[in-house]
Amino acid sequence: MGKKNKTKQNEGKKQLADGDNINNNKEVKNVERPASSKAKSLAEQLELLGNLHKSGALTEDEFAVAKKAAIASELNGTLSEQGSNISDTKKKKKELASSLQAKNGNVRRSTRSESSNNKNNEKPLVYILLTVAVAGLGILLANSARKTSTSSTQDKSNTEQQMHSEVPPDIPTLLSTHNQTLLSTAYNGDLSFGDKIKKVNLDYVMRQYRTAIAKKKENQKTSSETPSPIDSSYIHHAHNHSDDEYWSHGLAQVVAGKVAVVTLAGGQGSRLGHIGPKGTFSFGPSQASLFQRFAERILRVQDLSNMYGLEQGLKFQKGGSRVSWVIMTSNTNHAETVDYFKSKSYFGLETEQVTFITQKELPAFTSDGQLFLSDKDTIKTVAAGNGEVYHALLSSGVLDNLTQMGTKWLHVHSVDNALTRVADPTFIGYTAKNDLSLALKGVIRNSASESAGVFVKPSGRHGISVFEYSEFNSEDVALNAFNIVNICNFVFKVDFIRDAADHSKELPYHVASKNMQQYDVSSKTTTKLPGKILEKFIHDAFPLAGNKFGVFVVKRELEFAPIKNAKGEDSPKSAMNLISRAHKKMLQSADVDVSTVVASANAILEISPLVTYKGEGLAESCSRGARGLNVSATIQRTDMTFPHFYLGPEYGFGMPLNINDIHVSSEGKEGSLGFKILHSVKDKRISPWHNIPLLAFIDNEGLPVFNFVCEIPKGSVRKYEIHKSKYYNPVSQDVSCGRTGCYGREYHYPESNPQSLVNYGAIPQTWEDPDLVREDTKEGGDNDPIDVLQIDDTPCDVGEVMSVRVLGAFAMVDNTKGTDRGETDWKLIVSRVDTPYSSPSYGSLEAVAASKISSLHEWFQNYKLPEGKSKNAFAFDGKPVNASYAIDVIMETHDSWKKFRSGRRSCSWMTYRLLSRGRRVKSSFVQESQACWRG
Repeated sequence: MGKKNKTKQNEGKKQLADGDNINNNKEVKNVERPASSKAKSLAEQLELLGNLHKSGALTEDEFAVAKKAAIASELNGTLSEQGSNISDTKKKKKELASSLQAKNGNVRRSTRSESSNNKNNEKPLVYILLTVAVAGLGILLANSARKTSTSSTQDKSNTEQQMHSEVPPDIPTLLSTHNQTLLSTAYNGDLSFGDKIKKVNLDYVMRQYRTAIAKKKENQKTSSETPSPIDSSYIHHAHNHSDDEYWSHGLAQVVAGKVAVVTLAGGQGSRLGHIGPKGTFSFGPSQASLFQRFAERILRVQDLSNMYGLEQGLKFQKGGSRVSWVIMTSNTNHAETVDYFKSKSYFGLETEQVTFITQKELPAFTSDGQLFLSDKDTIKTVAAGNGEVYHALLSSGVLDNLTQMGTKWLHVHSVDNALTRVADPTFIGYTAKNDLSLALKGVIRNSASESAGVFVKPSGRHGISVFEYSEFNSEDVALNAFNIVNICNFVFKVDFIRDAADHSKELPYHVASKNMQQYDVSSKTTTKLPGKILEKFIHDAFPLAGNKFGVFVVKRELEFAPIKNAKGEDSPKSAMNLISRAHKKMLQSADVDVSTVVASANAILEISPLVTYKGEGLAESCSRGARGLNVSATIQRTDMTFPHFYLGPEYGFGMPLNINDIHVSSEGKEGSLGFKILHSVKDKRISPWHNIPLLAFIDNEGLPVFNFVCEIPKGSVRKYEIHKSKYYNPVSQDVSCGRTGCYGREYHYPESNPQSLVNYGAIPQTWEDPDLVREDTKEGGDNDPIDVLQIDDTPCDVGEVMSVRVLGAFAMVDNTKGTDRGETDWKLIVSRVDTPYSSPSYGSLEAVAASKISSLHEWFQNYKLPEGKSKNAFAFDGKPVNASYAIDVIMETHDSWKKFRSGRRSCSWMTYRLLSRGRRVKSSFVQESQACWRG
């Protein structure tokens, strides 16, 4: 502050101090100033403060504090001090002064005493402000003292009596004030029950109840308050051409760690006849609970996002794609829900991925507004509605944690829709691509009488809201114009959630009717009776989004299977029928004929979310040899009315949960041509080529780790390989047939001591397409899964499956005898995840000795010479490419694999080439072409 400004400020402080005569008097007289005098004094002080502020003598903050204190001082009535209360008043003034000085840390208190005869009469600013504030406090304390002094003796007596009374005198009065006769009967002077009543905050609860009842009775259907339909420009009908773009964009959001899920799961399963939280209810052929279905969809989205990230070369978070999952419970089911997840090992999710928060609860009411009991000494409380989610996320600290992790989008959904596409990439992509604050998923209304809320434009306001079915008459003709049903499925921008949380106290409570168990004190019995509850609706905050919203309309038959009742409509049976129809359509869309297994139209079919999210991958997972489902990959539950089929990885359909689930066994005598290695999961055969996932996981550095199937152990000579032309693709010895018969192929190099230098094998779910000619090698692929050179010292077992890191690759070019073309035969250089070669130098070959790389090149260049064949050639002058280049090659071969598994490519290039030239083809070639689908 400049010298001139400082002088002005000091002068201003002096003027203000001189004007505050009342606080400079050591003795205070009883003076009652006229109202006009008060007003004049206040006006003068405010004018003085304003001038000081304009001149720069007071800062903005100092002016605001002084103004507030001056007003408080003038408006608090007559200053009075009486008898014994004077010392208390002075003490309070002194304490307030100390408190205010402590808080005003930016102003240094003068250490010298201020004399009334000070030449400049200059006082510190904090002192000036304190005198004004303390004057106000003195007035309040003095008035209070005057009012209470005449009855101080009686008050003291009453206080002592209350302290020793066994019955708190405020409880009966409180209950009588709010006409709570049921609680009064139950209370009957019980001190512990009285404490429970106090904790309820009855004044607040009854005020909210009366407000909600009054609102419900209002006529909200006048012409001025009738809502309007949503403008079509805000509505997107899903399942069209733009969905692929949204799907990809949503997967990218998951890869970037910007997506979290919130499941509204505060309810119990009592209406379903289920004891426990509704999310733990199990049904269908899989007997999977609602929570399990949601968890497996999250796992599937993470896997799909990891694959998408690899294909697009996106940067991964540590550990790969991960979706945080927040579950909002109630006090009633919180502990049981948490214990359930622990008992299920979080369904394969990481423990830290799953967070539990609890929503607010309020007392329940009888039909005439009485609070009632759930047992003899417990007031019945219920969850206060899904609108409490905003406050719960903020107050629990979860919202801050998600923000710190980089979460941008929250997918919020109810627990009772069995077909909810949790963390739906398409829905999230739609929201993110259009930068919406709020997206709402809905379905087309069945009829005007359907008991469901509909999306509307609020009357007199912008944005969107929901008209609940409980708040309008079904015969209201005007509502026929609103045909998009709210299914409680939303994507929020995190900023919107925070804004809604800040306004959560402003959200109204609504009254809803509900049958509940009520305890009768007189009969000491519990009876189910009609009652009322207070709820906040999540949609009451929607107008805060303004026009940054969109409605995402989906097909009811694919995404809406509510479970609310034990029987009839919206029951587990009706939901399972909807799930079965949706999953049959998925298979049919993948060109799979389900009639080979599901012969009866009434048969129930269920597909695990781990196999497919919305139908993707089904063409690759199903057996194409018979053009139908693999019968042995299903289980049939005969204890049900109709045949029930479940297709899941734990029963050999699709991909196994992880490589630890895979059992490797052998068949036949080792060394004989009939010897083979088989792979299975829970006694169900799987293909090591088609059913084992390509990707094992993304590591903590955000780098991919792949699965590897060992075919030829280090130091051995027999050429075992994944057999393409046999069902389930067993690992067996490659056979060559000539005039003298058939024999198993072996390595003959080096001639002095033939053996494999490495653990040789393949990466599953890859295929080197013969007709995909690469620029770097000028040749197509070799019609096999991509080969692997695992360079660790310990030999692997034939058929063993392990996780490996890619270090690089040789681009070998093999001249195919008897044809007019060569073929690219990539040799990936890999290492197990737990060996020195893969850490800390993953991403390069620096950790591998140059002599080892040279030996590998020399061996694969010459290993066919003893068989009378020529040397193999190599691209890139025989030098290996780096890990990044090699991973791109893997993803290209994976894409080729997906195409031939879905029927878009043939996996026998020789058959394809010969047929395209009009030449006759040997039956063995035709057999191989057909058998490539097998597994």
